Amino acid sequence: MISQDSEAGSQQHPASMPSTISDWRRTPEIILANIFTKLPVLDRMRAAEVCREWKRASYHPLVWQSFDYGVTELYDLDTWEMPDLRISDSASDHQLYIKCVCDYGEVFSRVHIVLHNSRSFEVFNEVAEECENLRSVKIVRHELSLEFPESFSRLLLFFLTGNRLLEEISLEGITVFKERPTLPIPIGPAYAKTLKRLSFINSFRQNNMSPLMYLVNLQEFTISPELIRFGVLMHLAKASLHTLNLVAKPGMWEFDCKNLKDDQWKMITEASNCRLKINCYLIDTYECSGILLSAMPVVKLVVCRSMHFNYSLVVQMLQSYRTTLTTFIDFSLAEEVYKTEPDTAVDDSIITIVQSCPKLTTLTIKDCLHSSTVLLMAQLNTNLRDILIREDMVRYVLHIPETLVSLGEEMKSFTEQNYAKDKFEGAMSQLLQCKWHVLSKRDYHMILMSRYASFS
Repeated sequence: MISQDSEAGSQQHPASMPSTISDWRRTPEIILANIFTKLPVLDRMRAAEVCREWKRASYHPLVWQSFDYGVTELYDLDTWEMPDLRISDSASDHQLYIKCVCDYGEVFSRVHIVLHNSRSFEVFNEVAEECENLRSVKIVRHELSLEFPESFSRLLLFFLTGNRLLEEISLEGITVFKERPTLPIPIGPAYAKTLKRLSFINSFRQNNMSPLMYLVNLQEFTISPELIRFGVLMHLAKASLHTLNLVAKPGMWEFDCKNLKDDQWKMITEASNCRLKINCYLIDTYECSGILLSAMPVVKLVVCRSMHFNYSLVVQMLQSYRTTLTTFIDFSLAEEVYKTEPDTAVDDSIITIVQSCPKLTTLTIKDCLHSSTVLLMAQLNTNLRDILIREDMVRYVLHIPETLVSLGEEMKSFTEQNYAKDKFEGAMSQLLQCKWHVLSKRDYHMILMSRYASFS
């Protein structure tokens, strides 16, 4: 039996006991604030209720620079399925979002809202009422079947005109003002000094685009190509526009660039003093033939779809961009590789693309390739350093295209000696002068999503 004295003597003084809570309480406020910025909105709100120190840290403006509602990952890498919109339907969570906007909306700097039901419109209504100091806003309509409330047009106009310091505006699937199709879009002279990045995807198809001519400091413009207007683009190119992103996504309209001709693209390029670069992002089902014209200064071509590319046609198409193209990405988010065995015709086409586009730095395709083809790619184009190959998309087989009859003996010998699996990665690392390896499915998709999710 332990005596009372010995038991008392065994107790440690509270000050000498290690305390996780005590340690957290001594954490500097700015460090806590930085940690809170990594949390989703609801978790940030709940963290403020843990203790007085956390509540005080939660009031730091840094914590509430960003507000995301309805934003989800592009792809679930555990189930290989498109994820559902991760927004709780509970009334308590909805009220917590509303409270967040009411309490902290005045310090929000960046807002990203996905509109998906009536409650999401309520959240946007609060954002429109409370936020007047935004620098960046993104509003996305989750499904085309979602109907806008009658008041949404007025609310959107009120919201945009109330935030005159915006540097970035992104609107997707916003088809308002349909009752007045010739009404000018609500973005114009008020943003002439501040707006640097603007994105319209499947939005404002019928509205007057002329107010965009006031955006003399616009540097990057993302748009569905059927919305392009020659006069507007010509004016922006003369001013400060240096990047044009053409994004083709499943939507309400056919997608093409037929409203601009080759000679007009030449005039636009010349007006920018050859500064303008075009990035094309094709999502899902669209073909390149109706989108790309030979006079367009295409720098990046990114294709995300499950359908097979006819690479012999791609070779012909990319000849027009041999002096500008730096990135060619053809990928699918499918778990399985498109073809389980390489097609020598695909290998030969990829070799031709690599040779004919000397500025190419980044490449991946969703078809299987021979390991010898990948080695040849790295040797034939010394600028090509970002080669993304999934582990199940390479077959360790020797294949040298007949078109490479003049291939030097040194290059041929190196390929023949290193195409086998046990030597392949080491040889690629030697050629690229950095550590290189084939990628797991997860790593491959994480890399592509981190780069291109904003356009997908």
